Amino acid sequence: MKPALHTRRLTAGYPAEHPPKAVITNADLQLYPGEVTCLLGANGAGKSTLLRTISGLQPPVEGEIFIGDRPVGTIPQREMARLISVVYTERTHAGALTVEETAALGRQPYTGFFGRLSQDDRHIVARALEAVGIAPLADRFLATLSDGERQKVMIARALAQQTPVMLLDEPTSFLDVASRLEVMALLSALASRQQKAVLLSTHDVANALAIASRLWLILPGGEMECGTPSELIEKGLMDRLFAGRDIHFDRNALDYRLSPQTDA
Repeated sequence: MKPALHTRRLTAGYPAEHPPKAVITNADLQLYPGEVTCLLGANGAGKSTLLRTISGLQPPVEGEIFIGDRPVGTIPQREMARLISVVYTERTHAGALTVEETAALGRQPYTGFFGRLSQDDRHIVARALEAVGIAPLADRFLATLSDGERQKVMIARALAQQTPVMLLDEPTSFLDVASRLEVMALLSALASRQQKAVLLSTHDVANALAIASRLWLILPGGEMECGTPSELIEKGLMDRLFAGRDIHFDRNALDYRLSPQTDA
């Protein structure tokens, strides 16, 4: 299967610094249609930096990023918005907009900032709201929604962009347990049904392992390891994710646990 997005010897970090600072080095990565890939790493490991680099919001320190066979650096910004959609971790403050109006912002790459929505655009927005299960809330103001409902609106906006690649930066970070499960299950279903390549960063390891086709692990020192969850668990790489911390990966629970304390 051909990847929707891939990188070649990618080093991501801060190219404007002198000398440039790398947080992830020499990574060959692939995202495939119909799959959810989960990006895991400790706080400060570079997850958000990698997502910004892949989306074209900041240049790589070294290496290349391709959408299909096209280098990202050669694709105009307006066209990039038709290829990659991004859902950020910050709480949205567009409370004066309705659910439908917020989701319709995903059509800007096709209509322009002040463009009018065509009938086709409105149908696309309606289908996006239906796909995430919030069509009955279309006329509600965003400010009246729960955090879980707002996150679904942001995902609907990304769906309305009709991009082959979706990137999500910790999409469940402000959600309660039930909403986290719902959003993760929703992303898995959307990737499968709409054949989108979905990449999400998360600290929710147990749920990531439940839905991910593949994992990208950012290990200490900026090294990356990629593979299916079973492959990475079998190689013992999950234990390297938080090396030097008093936790270990429990293969039975498929999550991290405090390491037992031993008497001195």
